[in-house]
Amino acid sequence: APDLAATVAGFEAIGLSSRGERTSDTYGAPMPQIFFRMGEVIIEVVGNPDQPGSGDAGFFGLAITVADLDAARTLLGDHLGDVKDAVQTGRQISTLRHRDLGMSVATALMSPEPAPG
Repeated sequence: APDLAATVAGFEAIGLSSRGERTSDTYGAPMPQIFFRMGEVIIEVVGNPDQPGSGDAGFFGLAITVADLDAARTLLGDHLGDVKDAVQTGRQISTLRHRDLGMSVATALMSPEPAPG
């Protein structure tokens, strides 16, 4: 999001509340990641709060929950990166090498949410 505060305010204006925040250097520099939940969908908003820009927020990628991440790894082989712990506690994630498959959208596969315990 070029203007993180404005994008967060936009989600809040439609009744969504932040469900968590962390800072990650996944994007080449420390950036806050703010998470919103919309039913089954988790929206991750990323932006630099210290240097707001102009323009609309854009779509970066998609994370898909799969029933069995190990089975997906077996099926996709080298098209799926290493499995690692996800931001969400108790879940794992792996990035699909989407360009190798002719896909334009960055895509990750995630394990299901752990059962309430």
